[in-house]
Order: sequence, then C-alpha cells, then structure tokens
Amino acid sequence: MAVERDLAPEDEIAEVGEQSLNFRYELRTILQSCVNHGSVTSKKDAAGGIVGHMDLGYLWKCENYGAVKTTDGKYTGGIAGISNSSIRGCWSNCTLNGRYYVGGIAGYGYEVYQCTSLISVKSSEGHTGSVVGDWDREDGVLKQNRFVEGHLAGADGISYKEQAEPVSYNALIQSDDVPELFLQMNVTYMVDEIPLKTVSYDYGDRFSTKEIPEVPQKDKYYGVWKTPEDVEITADHTIELPKCLTPQAGLAAMAFCSA
Repeated sequence: MAVERDLAPEDEIAEVGEQSLNFRYELRTILQSCVNHGSVTSKKDAAGGIVGHMDLGYLWKCENYGAVKTTDGKYTGGIAGISNSSIRGCWSNCTLNGRYYVGGIAGYGYEVYQCTSLISVKSSEGHTGSVVGDWDREDGVLKQNRFVEGHLAGADGISYKEQAEPVSYNALIQSDDVPELFLQMNVTYMVDEIPLKTVSYDYGDRFSTKEIPEVPQKDKYYGVWKTPEDVEITADHTIELPKCLTPQAGLAAMAFCSA
C-alpha cells in the first residue's frame, strides 16, 4: 500500500484576498499484489476477498482464493464487495455466496479493467455476474475483462465483447501471466468456518469421495458430510459443516447433530 500526500493546504497555504492560489488536498492509495487465501464472511453489506467497500484508491494485480459470503446484506465480490474506484489486473478464483449484487471481481464496480475470474456462485437472488454483479453504466468503465465460460454471464446476466467476455479454461491457462493457483481447483472442507482439509483437483476432474476427511470427534455429537455426486470440478468449492442440526437431520445433512 502506498499513500501520497501531495499537498496539505491547511498547514502550508493561507488565503489572502480574492486572488489567492486555488488549491486542493489529494490522497492516493494503491493496494498492489495483495493475495488472500482466507474465507470472508459479512453479516451486512459489502464483502470482498481483498476489500469490502472501496470509495477511494486503486487495486492493482491483487488475487483472491478465499470463499466470500454475505449473509444478510448485498454486494459480494471476489475482489471487492462494492467499489467506487479503480480495479485493474486482478484475479479471482473462489466460491461466492450472497443475495443481490454478486460478482467474480466486484459485486458492484465503477472502473474494472483487465481482470480475470474463475468462480462458482452457490447463492444469489439477483444482479449476478462472473465479472461484476453490475457496474456504473453512466460514468464507469468495464474493459478487457474475462472469465472462464460456464453457467454465468459476465455482468448482470449479460456478457459483453471486450468488456466482460467468456474464454475457455484451456485458452486461459495459455496466458503468460496466469497465476499458479489457477492451474488447480481446490475443494475445502470447513468446520465452524475453519478449514479442516483442502483437496486439489485438475480442472474438469470428477469429484471423488476417497479423500473426504473424517468428521472431528465431539462428545455426544455426530456428523455426516453431504457431498456432491458426480460433479465436474471447474472452480474452487467449499463444503461446510453448520454448527448444529436436530438428531433426525444428522444422517442427511453435513452437520454436527446432538446424539
């Protein structure tokens, strides 16, 4: 992160009469090459793998591989929940959960350039896209972004040529600058929001039950993982154990249940 204070007028310049120099105070912040692997959960608006709500500054070449979730609010993004500034050259490979405005790079964006996403969305009720859930269509910019083709379009249900455009996974990995962690897909098993085990797959592999971890022992509790069946792994996934369900639900749900 870099902070530049170009001019502090309240300390250095005094106005005299009507002909004094016009001045302004500027603050610029750059977040560069930040990489996140941890999961992010917000109960309210604006959850992002790198930033939640960004009004000022510049995100450049950041990467996110952690699941992002908003439980009761809006604006969920792989890089930023909501951004009113610039995002450029960022990469997102993660699982997203949200309600409205869910996007692989930003839930809602202003200027989004040259970003790449490879995501899965587990829940969303509207304004969903592989690049952005939506963006400022009057004053903002969406340019040269790409995402791995799949079930979701680029921005709020529509893909745009040279703005939010689908590419095949095989074409993507031929890029010289593709991060190493885009070359494998991870399935992470979570207990109480803490990773228990991560299993790596090649893109397109079938999900395997051979490497499912044992449910941690807990006195008077039992649990069973509810896992996907015959699914191709084409993005990172998380499988969670909720804290508790009724005993009757235990054998059918991935949860700790009282015995």
